[in-house]
Amino acid sequence: MANPTTRILKDSTQVAFTGAPATLKGAISKSIGLTLVTIVAAALAGYFFGNTGTGALLMTASIIIALILSLVICFKPNLAPTLAPGYAVFEGAALGIISAQFEAYYAGISAVAVGITLATLFVMLFLWKSQIITVTDKVRSMIVSMTGAVFIFYLIGFIASFFGFNLIPQSGVFALGISVIIAGVAAFNLLLDFDNIQRAVTMGAPKYMEDFCAFGLLITLVWLYI
Repeated sequence: MANPTTRILKDSTQVAFTGAPATLKGAISKSIGLTLVTIVAAALAGYFFGNTGTGALLMTASIIIALILSLVICFKPNLAPTLAPGYAVFEGAALGIISAQFEAYYAGISAVAVGITLATLFVMLFLWKSQIITVTDKVRSMIVSMTGAVFIFYLIGFIASFFGFNLIPQSGVFALGISVIIAGVAAFNLLLDFDNIQRAVTMGAPKYMEDFCAFGLLITLVWLYI
């Protein structure tokens, strides 16, 4: 859930890189490319498998494969150029089927979610670019801590569900409040994504960091959309 590029960039500050460095233009193009791949995969999976008998199976398989790919990329960021597009395909397939199922109950909800996600992306980009919010070490630590708290909250709820307890409400004012808080944390993670891209470029990080930073941004966008 938390952006993996933060740790990689922090660990690599003392490493001297050789070869072609990461560029801002490259990171932006890779981010747009991965996002488009995810959207196309989501549209195709939702259209062909959204409400079919094989939809649930395909969704589960896609989530598992996407998770495996994401873990490999996190531990081997140099493989991001090869594996990140695959992650986008399978993550997009899972999102497409999930979205189609929600559409069956709430028509138009996917379009609203996409619109809010994009609006949040541009608002946070403006706040970061205009330095209204500056990503200092203190701000970074705060965002990482909040993200960790959300992860623990989800983990406890997941474990409790095996014992018949539903700690995460699905409806009502309390559920809405929790959703707003979690969406806020996801939105602030976008600041880390933007800052990680800038740091990678400033440090002269290797070319594959363009793909790795784009992968990190995609993770945040997916989280925010969900």
